[in-house]
Formats: sequence, structure tokens, C-alpha cells
Amino acid sequence: MPAFEAGVPIGAGQRVVLADEATVHHLLRVLRLRSGDSIRLFHDGTVGTGIVERISANSVAVVIESSASSLWLNRSLNVVQALIRPQLLDDVVRLCTPLGVTNIVLFRSARAQSWNVEARMERLQEIAAASAEQSETGIIPRVHLAQDIGGALDCAQPLGRLFVLSPQGGGSLLQAEATGQLAPNGSVTVVIGPEGGLTPSEEDQLVARGATSVRLRTGILRSELAGFATCLVIRELQTSL
Repeated sequence: MPAFEAGVPIGAGQRVVLADEATVHHLLRVLRLRSGDSIRLFHDGTVGTGIVERISANSVAVVIESSASSLWLNRSLNVVQALIRPQLLDDVVRLCTPLGVTNIVLFRSARAQSWNVEARMERLQEIAAASAEQSETGIIPRVHLAQDIGGALDCAQPLGRLFVLSPQGGGSLLQAEATGQLAPNGSVTVVIGPEGGLTPSEEDQLVARGATSVRLRTGILRSELAGFATCLVIRELQTSL
């Protein structure tokens, strides 16, 4: 069973009432939950297991039996993604969320097409929430839209260690880990450019913010896959340190 957003901090012994209409409908009509059934809840990096105490037409009361911090709670990971075709942004959010990403910041790169994504922001946040429930990371990433790379970096806080993915990167993430640039804890931000690449001005801004240019040894990936692949490598390295 997926985990559901509790809406409040959770801890052992706490009583939580779920009243969100969509959540209650899913629990009662889709999963057919009954009193005494077990359920998984999460909120702000904490995941808990509880027992359904009471069910009404528009709410479900749960008593938390146990809770634990998410594996990624102290390992903030931000994805700064240049705008690509709006439908492909769904994939970016859906793929990156299960890796415990904290923020997904979309930005208008100078070489990206003028995609109109404002109307899709609510949809993207819904995808993030649904993906977090399925993956039980305990974290729903916040999806932002920035007008340029500078604004995107300001949204991706805490910025922490900054990497930009580039085919001309000076080294790999494995080398970054070996030289101590990638720590097991702390914040990491990954920047993914558009298919046409970042401009020299954008690259200069990243360098000024302390960015390290890296590449994937597996080759060049499409923009909608590059963020996921990079975050997956980072998470694998963090858990092995």
C-alpha cells in the first residue's frame, strides 16, 4: 500500500485525521480500507505506520504506531531543470521524486524554446505528490518556475554542493565522490540544461556560484532523463559512503 500525506507532523501514539477529499475517496472507494487496517502515512521527511481507528463519510482517523525518518531527510537534493517540452516535464517530476528530491526548479534557459508551462505547474505538483506516495520517500518535492538560471539557483535552497551536467564535464560523479566533493550528508544541487546546452553566460553564473561540471560515463542522455540518471548516481554514492 502507498503512503499518504498526513498533513501534520507524525509520531508514535499520535492520532491523525485524514480529511482531504481525494485521499479519503481513494482510501475508502479504491483501497476499501476498514477499521483496524494498517496504513502508511508520511509528512516532511517522516514515515509512519498506523492503524485505522475510525471511518466516516468524509474522514479517516489513524493512530500512529511507529515512525521513522526518511533515508533522505538530511540529504537535500535539488534538481534545476531547463524548460523542455511541457509533456516531458511530467516525466522529470515523476522520475526524480522517488529519489527523495527536495526541490525541482524549472527555469527558462536562453537556448530553450519559449514553452508555456505556467498552466501546468499545479499538474506537476500533483504528479510529485502522487509519485511520493507510491515511493514512500516521506518527501514531496516543491516544484518551482524561475525566469533564468540565477533565479533558479535562488529557489534551490539549501544549494549545497552544486553540479552541472555537461558532455564536456571535467570528471564524473564517481571522481567527485573520490575527491570528497560529494558527502554522504548535506545538500546537493544538480543543474540540467536544455537540449541546445547552456549559454556561456549561464555557465559563468554557475561557475561564480561554485559549480562543478561533471558528465555521465554512460554517455549523453536526453534532457528529461539526465536529471533522473544523475540523481540516481548521487543517491547510490551517498548510501555507499
